Amino acid sequence: MKKWMMMAVIALFAHSAWAQSYSFGIRTGINANKLIPNSDDLKNDGYKYGFVGGAFLRLGIGDWFVQPELLISQKGANMKGSGNFSNIETVKRNINSLDVPILLGRRFLGGVMRINAGPVLSFPYSVKEEATDSNGQTTTTDYEVKNSTIGYQAGVGFDFGKFTIDARYEGSLSKLGKDSYQVFNRTFEADDRVSTFQFTIGFKIIGE
Repeated sequence: MKKWMMMAVIALFAHSAWAQSYSFGIRTGINANKLIPNSDDLKNDGYKYGFVGGAFLRLGIGDWFVQPELLISQKGANMKGSGNFSNIETVKRNINSLDVPILLGRRFLGGVMRINAGPVLSFPYSVKEEATDSNGQTTTTDYEVKNSTIGYQAGVGFDFGKFTIDARYEGSLSKLGKDSYQVFNRTFEADDRVSTFQFTIGFKIIGE
């Protein structure tokens, strides 16, 4: 994880030294989250939607650019039990994290269209998971997340003057949970990963 981010930071500083253009702005939108669970006994139950928002800095050389960001991101999952655990009606996981993507991209069509991809380092700062069984009983599980995780983002964007539109996919390269956890005295492994589709609009405060 440290190696990935060190390479990204070095590339960012090298690019900034030669940057021919730059812009700074804010963007906000929604995350559509699902979980890739490490168990056949828990299944996704639709998407879980959450807020995402923060700031970005874009440094460009010709049609190429590097874009570091600082985002507050709401992730998680809606799940339900299956098989021997079908009596678990719902499992709702809410995760708030500070995300730091560092993206490399290229502009097309006179700068209107962009494609970008790169690593994202996430720092979860709050997590809550509640489960409800077929009897209507609700409990808070002991699910815990790691202090940081590494993932990737890739997507496409469009710029119209100072306004931006982005659609991205975010995947995980490391597991999210620390250890095994229990839901109604049933033990599940914590090697699960979040899969997120992200849609945002933004505004460039400085630059174009």
